[in-house]
Amino acid sequence: MRRRLKIGTTALVLDLIEKGHAPKLELANPIEATKLLSRDQSLQWLIELRDGRRISAIDVQRLYLAAVRKHGDEDEETNWLLTEWESVLDDLATDYWRCRDRVDWVAKKFLLTTFQESEGLEWSDPWLQSIDLEYHNVSLEHGLYYELMREGQMRRLVSEDDIRRAIFQPPETTRAFFRGRAVARFNREIESIQWDEIVLASGQLKRTVELAHPAHDAGLDQINTAIREAKSFEELMRRLG
Repeated sequence: MRRRLKIGTTALVLDLIEKGHAPKLELANPIEATKLLSRDQSLQWLIELRDGRRISAIDVQRLYLAAVRKHGDEDEETNWLLTEWESVLDDLATDYWRCRDRVDWVAKKFLLTTFQESEGLEWSDPWLQSIDLEYHNVSLEHGLYYELMREGQMRRLVSEDDIRRAIFQPPETTRAFFRGRAVARFNREIESIQWDEIVLASGQLKRTVELAHPAHDAGLDQINTAIREAKSFEELMRRLG
């Protein structure tokens, strides 16, 4: 959930900026503000604007949230993001510990604080520094985030079964579907494979298949249909041709 919320809200803000509807705010020193926010132990998260006013980072996000609601698109995904975004801002303003099941820095702070208090450690202790790093370990066995997840302390949108199923059965509206089916059915005919293209070749037959992002290529459905329905490599080449 944390990645969906982080990436989703970032996309909404970028779209707002591109459309020219972003709130008119100018930070006095953007780089310095970023440093101060990340190190603010008072949790007030105040930043200075170019006109001398001070505003909290939460209120800045509320302004962007309101702007997206006014100028953004309305669909199921956007509505979910706006609801969760507002919920996180409300919880951060009321009691930030409420966000430990969906915001990384709060989850990690909770983990470190609990361990520090139980072991009577100083915050400078190397043991805590190693735990800080292990939280982000991508290993399912060693990453502390995954341990919190297994204990039910992190919100999830999909189960492990859903993830395993998607690995072998990617949605048919994605380029992952074509890549996956190509590897499963015509692995010997793959000359090269990249994120956004596959080169298929056998004898005199050769074709480079462009795999643009679904949002940028209306033809993706056609090539996915071709690889799903083709009975042989030769038929696939004819359909792609």
